[in-house]
Amino acid sequence: MAYDERLTPYMVSHPYYSRDAILTLEKYKANSSILEEIFLYFRKDNVIYSSRGLTNLDVLFDQSYSFKDWSKEEIIDDLNNVAYPVVRPAGSVNTNVHLEKSLLAYLVPIMPNHSYPHGTVLYLMEESRLTGLMDSILNDFKGNSYIFDQDGRVLARNNHGAPIPTEELHVLPELSPGTHSLKLNNQSHSVVAVKSSFNDWTYVTAIPSDQFFSHVFHIQTFFLLAFAIVVLVGTFAAVILAKRQYHPIHDLLEFAKLKADSTAPALTKSPNELDWIRQMLHNYSTRVDLQEPYARNQFLLMLLTHGLPEEQQAGQLLKMFGVQLVGDRYFVISMAWDEYPGLSEPFQDRQKIIHLLTEVSIPEYKTLVYGVELPQSDQIALIICMAGTTDHGHSPNRRIERIVEALRAIVMENSHLIPSFGIGKCYSSPGMLNQSYIEASSALEYRMASGKGSTTYFEKLSDTPHSTYWIPKDALLKLVQSLRHGNETVAIQMIRTIFANIK
Repeated sequence: MAYDERLTPYMVSHPYYSRDAILTLEKYKANSSILEEIFLYFRKDNVIYSSRGLTNLDVLFDQSYSFKDWSKEEIIDDLNNVAYPVVRPAGSVNTNVHLEKSLLAYLVPIMPNHSYPHGTVLYLMEESRLTGLMDSILNDFKGNSYIFDQDGRVLARNNHGAPIPTEELHVLPELSPGTHSLKLNNQSHSVVAVKSSFNDWTYVTAIPSDQFFSHVFHIQTFFLLAFAIVVLVGTFAAVILAKRQYHPIHDLLEFAKLKADSTAPALTKSPNELDWIRQMLHNYSTRVDLQEPYARNQFLLMLLTHGLPEEQQAGQLLKMFGVQLVGDRYFVISMAWDEYPGLSEPFQDRQKIIHLLTEVSIPEYKTLVYGVELPQSDQIALIICMAGTTDHGHSPNRRIERIVEALRAIVMENSHLIPSFGIGKCYSSPGMLNQSYIEASSALEYRMASGKGSTTYFEKLSDTPHSTYWIPKDALLKLVQSLRHGNETVAIQMIRTIFANIK
């Protein structure tokens, strides 16, 4: 306003431009919602300007705004002589509409470009506008809020409940910013003081402590009740869920007790059902670990004697026992052994070789070997899986010979046994391993004739002289071995082959 060209003494007093000055004052008033009215006064003048127009000083302060604690002479003197912004505490004012209001007066001198002001701006503010802003501080509490100026005078107050006596108010503006505990009006109060760095005003809120802590107690009570409800509901829900979830465990326990053997009474001494089930599963796991080698050997023996079961079932069993029938050529070797004369502990050597040949990898020939114990104590069957060709470029027959030599070296280096081998034909599918096994068993029959440590290939048996008219020797040997091993499939196939040859 001090630098607004529309509010200079010349523009305001000009008959034509004075209306623009009045409109400008109205705009300044509209910018602040807490202003009751705004006045512009040029010193030593008899009139004062407002957003409503031009008014004589006597008329304004005698009729329009009559302050009870601030006389007309004092107002005019302050308007002419105030040298710095001054705020007068809220006081009762009678207006020309016969209403009584509590207004604050704020006087600001206008000093454009020199040290001596030529005018004064008077702001009138309703105390209720300021105290209304403080209502949100107290909220539902009963207490008192005050605004003090830099001299400690009360500019505005907002009382909810019993007001603080006037003689005790002088303590409040002297408080340092922060929270304090004071005894006011013979009652303990919690007091919060905040000082403004802009105009040195002090804002103080005083609330009776018992009321404040009663709210805290109510909050604590609410949280305790909420916690108790949560605990009760949670406990009830936990019991319901536990009962529902316990049924599968109970059913499993009953089933386990039905299947349990003589070791079950020791398990029932466990402190709870879960420990009982855990111990039982541990015992079963131990038994499975002990029986897995026998089950694996039984499955491989069935594979040799009866062929592969259904494809899906065979895949699951092979995966379960860790057997990988991967490759493009498969055949079986039947191995028997003789002991060196004077060998003291042949049984240990046999067990060592059986364990050693359970699973053997021969990387240089891309071959996997799986050993299968046979009912004959001095024999073992070896399932050979060959993948692709080797880097050495050997023919299939030469590759088989090298594999047999590698297996012989393993047996000779780790025992005192003399191995003999019967080798069946190679097939492209693991489903034909039962055929190769019968052939390998037939070839092994000739180990006595060939002597210890012999290697006999079934493919070469047909080259030996015939001892039976019209019947090929290899077919007759396969028929005999299939009958010995109870292999109905191979036996029927050999009988058909023999009759076809006779026909």
